[in-house]
Amino acid sequence: MARPKPLYFEAIKAAAIASLEPICRHWLPNGKCSGREWPIGDRSGADGQSLKVCLEGNKAGVWSDFASGDKGGDAISLVAFVDGGSQGEAAAYPARLTAKAANHCGSTPAEAVEDERSCHVRF
Repeated sequence: MARPKPLYFEAIKAAAIASLEPICRHWLPNGKCSGREWPIGDRSGADGQSLKVCLEGNKAGVWSDFASGDKGGDAISLVAFVDGGSQGEAAAYPARLTAKAANHCGSTPAEAVEDERSCHVRF
């Protein structure tokens, strides 16, 4: 049996930048776009603006929960934070969303993800 292709975090992070607003809409649905940011109370969806995700510019993907002190620099770490899972598990969502970000169970980064559970993750 052939070994699945590894998931490449850098390719996923780069492709996810173009999909930050849909990622926020899915994982933080009670927030809303406000200028270049997606503010929300916290990762559970509470009202407020303590958790902010930068949607555009050279800091696109950078996020911080100013109440808890948690922070990260990309969509993968944001999804892991909100979902409570690992970054390897979280990387599967942006990879599927962008469908062209990862060399993930396919032969090129442009191939869509078919079965993220069978893939190995390369750190």
